[in-house]
Order: sequence, then structure tokens, then C-alpha cells
Amino acid sequence: MNLTKRTLTLITALLMCLAPAFAGSGPITAAVWAETDYYAPITATKGDELLGQLHDLITTTHTTYTTYDGIKKNLPQTDPALDGGEGIVEFYTHEPIREYTLNGSDAGRWNREHVWPQADSSLWGKEGGGADLHHIRPTEVKMNNSRGNDKFGKVTNGGAIYSKTISGADSQLGGHHAGGVFEPLDNVKGDAARIVMYLYVHYNKAENVHGTTNGNGRSSYFGTLHFTDIMAGTEEEAIELLLEWNELDPVDDIEKTRNEVAFGIQGNRNPFIDYPEYADMVWAPPVDPDPTPVDPDPTPVDPDPAPGGSENPGSSETPGSSETPGSGENPSGEGSGTQQPSAPVKDKEPDNSLLIGCIAGAVCVLLLAAGVIVAVVAVRRMKK
Repeated sequence: MNLTKRTLTLITALLMCLAPAFAGSGPITAAVWAETDYYAPITATKGDELLGQLHDLITTTHTTYTTYDGIKKNLPQTDPALDGGEGIVEFYTHEPIREYTLNGSDAGRWNREHVWPQADSSLWGKEGGGADLHHIRPTEVKMNNSRGNDKFGKVTNGGAIYSKTISGADSQLGGHHAGGVFEPLDNVKGDAARIVMYLYVHYNKAENVHGTTNGNGRSSYFGTLHFTDIMAGTEEEAIELLLEWNELDPVDDIEKTRNEVAFGIQGNRNPFIDYPEYADMVWAPPVDPDPTPVDPDPTPVDPDPAPGGSENPGSSETPGSSETPGSGENPSGEGSGTQQPSAPVKDKEPDNSLLIGCIAGAVCVLLLAAGVIVAVVAVRRMKK
């Protein structure tokens, strides 16, 4: 009986040791699932296939479409003032602005701006992309008017655009424009690029972006969009500039906050905020994985090398040696500058090897204890 009690005590102690491992693994796994589950349908790693999957994801999860009239109530939530006060953080200058206005002449107050101007797309009405929380940003009235319908691009020797105070005086620099082109400040360029890419992927018809569905939106919300509708230059130049801005200005807390709030209201996310590398994976031109340099004047090989000399003068390595570019010591391409874009790195499941080892040890102890009990009982019976 005493032996049985000892065995039970041992088992209890083992379970108490294992309990933290079970408790620790549960929340970690749940956190991983919560963060990565939205992007679980994305299996492609590049090009048109990835473009189509992103379109299908953000349209099918876009369950609630806001309206342009109602969105003014949401913007203080998506873009709260950085100083913690009432009002919003202005898109181009990041200054706090307290009051909203419908009047386009009320300097020093904010209204709703289409980052992709309405005049540059017939799709931006009072619903759909024209009222998407991932699109509309709060902007100081005069700043909004000065930017107008300018396309995004690079500006040389352009005029400065300022937000205004309530008295009408210049307040904060928001960018420069010239010849119908507007260039925001460097710390906003990435924000603008990721909005443009989101709108292009979402509101192009499925067949235009290799998707299979337009999800829950009305057919009138979708059409044909080109980057040249909003970016200066050719389509190739527009893509190059978007990728440049996306890299120049990394995702900041303002974008992260509004992505979460918009997700809670609309049901979808801006994937280029969560995974900025998606931009290069979709649009960056392919890289030659192993370019072979061409020697315009190769040194002729001596057909009769001197006795005791190298059989391959002018080369200290034989063909195909480990020093050949693209082979040998660096098969993965790390640090070579030719590595292909890879899928966004998502959190890995926790390593449960320690937990499995503990369980295996507990089983062994239990089996040993059971054997001891059987042996003791057998000896007692033989003595009787």
C-alpha cells in the first residue's frame, strides 16, 4: 500500500512538471494562429498567381462596405491624433487637427481625401473604393485643395504645399508639386504607395488581376485600373516608383493602427502593410539567377604547356570548382544579390520537442512503477 502511494506521488509530481509545458504551448500556438490565419489562403510566392490570390482574399473578406457620408465618423478611429488629443493626425504632415468640416474654404480643419483622386478614376463614388477605409485619409482642407487631382511622382523645382492654420497662415510642409504632379514627403511616400497598390489589387476586376472572384462587392465597384491613372510616367515607371517608395518609407505605427481598425470595421486588411515584401514579389522584374560574364578577349590557352606547369594557364581553378558563381559554397544564394523573392516569413509553430520528451519520460516511469508493483505483489503471494 505504501508502495502504491509512493507511485501515485511520483506520478503527480511528474504531471505538475509537465503542466507548465502544456500551459505554455497553448497560448503561443493561439497567438501564431491569430496572426497568420488571415493569410492562410495565400500559397503563391510571386507574380500573377500571387496577385490573383491577394485580390481574392481582400475582396472575399471585405464583408462591410462603408459609405463616404459615414466614413467621417470612422476616421478619428483609424487616424487618431498622435498627441492623444481629440481630432485626427493629418495624412501628409502628421500634425493634429481637431475640427472636421464640409466647407472647402475652412482652413485649419480637416476633410476626407481620396488618396487616389476621384478625377483619376470613375470607380471612386460614394461607395466601394471611394469610401474604403484603407483608401480615404483625413487631410487639412487647404492641403487637400492644393494637391487637388495631381498624380503622384517625382517633382524637381516644384512649389511647396503647406497645410494651413485656422487663420490661413502656412502651418506644416506637406510636399511639392509642379505640372500636375505631386510628391509627398519621404515619410509618407510608403503610405501612399501601399494605398495605391491595395486599391489596384482590390478594385480591378478579377479577370484583370488573375483572380477568380470579386467577393462581396457589387459589380459597379470593380473596373479596370492602371497605375498610370494615379502615377506619372509609363506603367513600368509607375511600378518602379511605387516599389521604390514602398522600400524607402517602411510601415509605421500610424499604418498599423489604421489597418487594425479598418479590419475590425470592414473585415479585410491591406496586405502591403502586413507584408510590404508582397509588392516586390508581385511586381519586381525577375532577376537572372546566374548571369555568366562574357570575356570579350579571352586569353588563348597554350597548347603545349611547359613541363611541370599548370595544365590550364591563366586559371588557378579547374572548371566547375567551388568558386564558380552560383555553385558550391553558397547554393542558397544568400548575400549574392540574386536571391529570388521568398514568401513572407510567418511565425513558426512552437518547438514541442521538450514537451514530447517529458511525456515519453513520464510513460517510462509509469511502466517501471507498474513493473515494481507487479513484482512486489508476486513475491508476497509466494511467501503466503
